[in-house]
Amino acid sequence: MYARLNGKRIFFDVLNEGLVPAPDGRNVEKPVLFALHGGPGMEHSGMKPFLKPFYDIAQVVTFDQRGSGMSGSVRKNEWSMELLSRDIEKLKNHLGFGKIILMGISFGGMLAMQYALTFPRSLSGLILAVTAPSRKTFDEAAIFASGLKNKQLKETAFKLLNGRLKDDEDLKQTLALATPLYTTKRTPEETMKGLKHINVNSSVLKNFISGRYGKYDLEERLGEINVPTLIMGSRGDWICPLSQSMRMKELIPCSELVIFEKSRHEILCDEKRKYISTVRKFIRKISQQP
Repeated sequence: MYARLNGKRIFFDVLNEGLVPAPDGRNVEKPVLFALHGGPGMEHSGMKPFLKPFYDIAQVVTFDQRGSGMSGSVRKNEWSMELLSRDIEKLKNHLGFGKIILMGISFGGMLAMQYALTFPRSLSGLILAVTAPSRKTFDEAAIFASGLKNKQLKETAFKLLNGRLKDDEDLKQTLALATPLYTTKRTPEETMKGLKHINVNSSVLKNFISGRYGKYDLEERLGEINVPTLIMGSRGDWICPLSQSMRMKELIPCSELVIFEKSRHEILCDEKRKYISTVRKFIRKISQQP
């Protein structure tokens, strides 16, 4: 489905029904979970299998961010964290929702924090998975990459960190080579197969990483976030190190931190059961479900 939001054509999906029968026979409205994909420059489709476990306790909405996936392309002045936040708010209102639970993974978590600061009254809860509050995360990632013994993996890590991507196909190949940095559950060949039919936008990713889309640093404002917040950090994450999750826990007042001890960046794959149970518990607590 498409909607025109703030001058841009945005593709979105409402993935399941919004009502569930109560024990007394009444239809009860489920809380709404908005899920934000990573990247930037990726798309929402890869998240869908990891959202199904929440269909019974939440209505799930996801979309391709502007400049990503099936949504409209962007020029430099048409992409910013603030614009992306306004797109979320516009889509929420377009669908007629009140307060939402917002879940962001990796870059999606960065965007979720920006949204929380821009539209604080629109949230009932916030879920931040393997993400970071500032560009300092790239400095830490560079230190990690410097210590890699595998020459090809080191070169691939710095290629991503420096945004040295020729085109969209080069981005796919680079992500495939970088697979061991991101997950223990998939081979580079399996990553490439999964990316075959995915729309990626290397320009959006390059411009964000390089800083050409502006400064990203929310640390000083995180104390303003006043909704219940679940932070999920991974012990083996190279691009959004656990120290970043701990920093968010320190700065966001109503937050809890759950550490994934056996994961790299992709906790959804590496510790799927723990990810599902952690998110379900949080949604139930926010919505006061038994």
